[in-house]
Amino acid sequence: DVRYLYGAIAGFLLGVSAFFTFIVPEVAFAVLGASALGPFLAGIFPRFYALTAAAAALLTIVAFLLPQRRQMEVIWPAAALVLTLVSWIWLLPAVNRAEGTAAFGALHGISLGLDLVAMVLWLLALITAFPRRRTI
Repeated sequence: DVRYLYGAIAGFLLGVSAFFTFIVPEVAFAVLGASALGPFLAGIFPRFYALTAAAAALLTIVAFLLPQRRQMEVIWPAAALVLTLVSWIWLLPAVNRAEGTAAFGALHGISLGLDLVAMVLWLLALITAFPRRRTI
């Protein structure tokens, strides 16, 4: 069923995003230290965004195939895809260029904020992937 695919992709996106937003930077900092953290994250996050953008695009396409789809089931993944592309194409290079400057904190905060909003949108997609059946 297409709804299972929709739910699986939404769950994948939510899990991957949470892992790379909250776990990877913390572990990398603990293992590599502050001096090696920047170059490591600068190397891993373009790959994260590429994977996330591809999966978000797939989720958006699958949303159009949902039987009895609701408008929000397409809007949520499409909006999260746009946020991911903005973070990847525009914000990530700006964050990398600003490392060590006063602008870094603000740009990093915006990036984190966009990632969190995308995660909420994927959570909404996951929650609504399997509508409750009404019982009498």
